[in-house]
Amino acid sequence: MRGMVFLFVALLFALPVMAQEVGSISGTVSTEDGNPVAGAGVAIWDDERNHMETRTDEDGAFAFERVPAGAWNIRASMEGMEAAQDQIEVAANENTEVLLVLGDDGGGGGDDGVGSVSGTVFNQRREAVAGAAVTLMNDRREVIGETETDDEGAFSFEEVPAGGYTVLAQHGDLSALEQIRVAADQNTEVLLVLGDDGGGGGDDGVGSVSGTVFNQQREPVGGAAITLMNDRREVVVEAETDDEGAFSFEEVPAGGYTVLAQHGDLSALERIRVVGDQNTEVRLLLGGDGGGGGDQIGTVIGVVTTEDGEAAVRTIVHLWIEAQDRAVIAARGLTDERGGFAFRVAEGDYHITAELEDEGVAEDDINVAVGEITEVNLVLGEGELNPRYNSVDDQDVALPISALLLDSYPNPFNAIATVEYQLPFASNVYLSVFNTDGRLIGTLINSYQNAGEHQIEFNADSFPTGTYILLLEAGSQTQTMKLMLLK
Repeated sequence: MRGMVFLFVALLFALPVMAQEVGSISGTVSTEDGNPVAGAGVAIWDDERNHMETRTDEDGAFAFERVPAGAWNIRASMEGMEAAQDQIEVAANENTEVLLVLGDDGGGGGDDGVGSVSGTVFNQRREAVAGAAVTLMNDRREVIGETETDDEGAFSFEEVPAGGYTVLAQHGDLSALEQIRVAADQNTEVLLVLGDDGGGGGDDGVGSVSGTVFNQQREPVGGAAITLMNDRREVVVEAETDDEGAFSFEEVPAGGYTVLAQHGDLSALERIRVVGDQNTEVRLLLGGDGGGGGDQIGTVIGVVTTEDGEAAVRTIVHLWIEAQDRAVIAARGLTDERGGFAFRVAEGDYHITAELEDEGVAEDDINVAVGEITEVNLVLGEGELNPRYNSVDDQDVALPISALLLDSYPNPFNAIATVEYQLPFASNVYLSVFNTDGRLIGTLINSYQNAGEHQIEFNADSFPTGTYILLLEAGSQTQTMKLMLLK
């Protein structure tokens, strides 16, 4: 059997077909006086919402490796300073040098279209808040729009130019802040939970964070710098891992945070939510800088379409490898809204299959090379898959699907439902139950879990008949579904 296959959700999974050429980006972030800015956040994104981010080092320098050739937006930001933004062109096999000056308004960025923003404001009891003031601000903190929540705590902004924004909700002495990105012709949904900004509340709004940092060989890393940042990327507290790679933060106010681990040229980033009176566990895997060691990995990306050229959404895609006398699944994924999929797997020869009910099947043979992108186009059509690659039910290894999936049965249910979900990657997982008023009824899961299939029982014996909403959060992905309780 080929060397062990590591399955990662690569390239944010929802990638369209891309050219195989890649380049790199490097640069410096400085003030208008020419002084380097250390710790500045630098993000790049393209028109397909592919996104990467990093932070500048002590010399204000940053770099992105293996960036697909094409047009990209780049933005640098630092608390208390005006952000800098620009548009750049990445050429294949070349490095694009960028100088970003904070305080400079970055000059436009063109007309990328307009989208919309909608959301709901809740209090700490997850009750909808009517009459809350909601402000939409751009990256320079200029007010773009203002509104007020309705009786159900809802608000919306129409005709919002594509780009990065901050949404601020205020009600009395309480406020909530969220950074979002608006994409053209799409609606961005926001959930804002007002927090008490002073006095009272006891320990109900305080939790803790602990975790471990590992290298690519899954060995704990001592001496790694750990930074805990709030949603405004303000540093809340800093620490260093011990000899066993462990760290912890006590007395952390409940809310959303980003945990950044750094060790030499390697880093890892994870978004978490801290819940009052609970510990949030984090595992951070430092990313490799291209050095040797470990398995030799390549990337497979592609698109599945129907015969009439339409995107085949939620199509199951399998990668197969030959193992002695049979074919074995090396990776599997689910196509996104553009029919796209992506895998990172060990080098070698693979057979790829796609299947969608009522649309047909497709298959092909591919070769994955180290450090390169293998591009695949699959067109569904009538016929049957080769029987050798059609024995999914017989597979004895359960591999994670490359999308966050949520299901519950029976539905409607009486008292007890079984909730099943699949994680595309290991992360902190939150599974919450809300009523139709937006009130949090209970938290079923708040823990770190490995990739793969999971199951939990939801006991609603004490709940009244009605409709309930499950909210599953893992990393940056979310899924919701409605359940009907009948008694």
